[in-house]
Amino acid sequence: IDGITFRCPDGTICERPWRVPMDLSEVPFVYHDMKKFENKIIYYETSRGCPFSCSYCLSSIDKRLRFRSLDLVFNELQFFLDHKVPQVKFVDRTFNCKHDHAMAIWKYIQEHDNGITNFHFEVSADLLRDEEMENKKRPSRGNSLFSKFVFSRLCFSARNYRNIASVFATFLETYSTIYQCVKSVVTTHTYVFTRVVNCSSLTNNDVTSFAS
Repeated sequence: IDGITFRCPDGTICERPWRVPMDLSEVPFVYHDMKKFENKIIYYETSRGCPFSCSYCLSSIDKRLRFRSLDLVFNELQFFLDHKVPQVKFVDRTFNCKHDHAMAIWKYIQEHDNGITNFHFEVSADLLRDEEMENKKRPSRGNSLFSKFVFSRLCFSARNYRNIASVFATFLETYSTIYQCVKSVVTTHTYVFTRVVNCSSLTNNDVTSFAS
C-alpha cells in the first residue's frame, strides 16, 4: 500500500512511495446510523490543508488545499439538519480561506436553519469580510446558529511588515473584527500567537509596547 512505512518480519524497514492526495469529494461520508452519535458533537470537514505557513502549526506541512464538492456538502449538511443533531463542528483548518466556498456554506446553513442545530468553525479573523460579518448577525430560529468562531490564526511576523507601526495596524484591524463578532450572537474563542522575528530595527521599547 503506497503511503505507509512498516517493519518487515525480518526487521528491515520497508518504505512505500507517497500516494497522490485523494480527491476530497471521494472520501466516504461516515455518518449513517445517527443513533451511534446521539447527544454527541459531529465532526465534519469540507477542506483539507492550509494556505498559510505558521511555524507553530503542523497544518503548514501540507502545502495543498483540497475542497469537497459543495453539492456533496449541502446534501450532508441537510442530513445533519434533518436528524436535528445538536452541533456540527467543522474541522477545516482555516474555514474561510476560500471566500466563495465559506459563504456558500454559511448561506445554506442560514437558509435551512432548523432551530436546533448549531455550527462551530475555525476561521482567520483577518480574512473575514464585511459580507461575512453581516451574514453572522442574522437571527436564527432557535439557539445561536453559528455557535462559535475559533480564531485560530493570529500570527504576526515583523519580517512581513515595513515597521512596527504596520504590525500594530494589522493587529488592531484583526481585533476590530473579533470585537464585531463579540457584539453579535457569535461566541468567540481566540488563540493568539504573536511572533516578532528577523527585525533588527526593533528596540526593546517597541517589543515591550507591542507585548502590552
